[in-house]
Amino acid sequence: MKSQTQSLGSAVKRLADAWIDQWCQEQGWTEWVASGGTYWAFPPQAVMPVPIPREVLQELKATYGLSPQERWAVGVMLASTIIALLGSWYSHCPIPLVGAFSLGALLTAAMDTEL
Repeated sequence: MKSQTQSLGSAVKRLADAWIDQWCQEQGWTEWVASGGTYWAFPPQAVMPVPIPREVLQELKATYGLSPQERWAVGVMLASTIIALLGSWYSHCPIPLVGAFSLGALLTAAMDTEL
């Protein structure tokens, strides 16, 4: 179960690349890269990359809200819930709802990483 959540977590990015790229260009940081959930870049006049400060990442998240991948995940959860509700009503069986709940739990766990 943990490996499934980790693989989903890598698929659901909390920050859009464009947001990071724009911040780096505004601040003069270069060659940013995401590694293990941490964003690294070269500050101005530096010869060694350093992590982009957590406060900056939190500010970007607060400014822009949900990333495109998070919006997609929420859309999938809503669509699966609607389909499961209709399937459960039609078949008089709760199994489709259990499947939608399981998918929602996995996607929520994947999006529940701290910045």
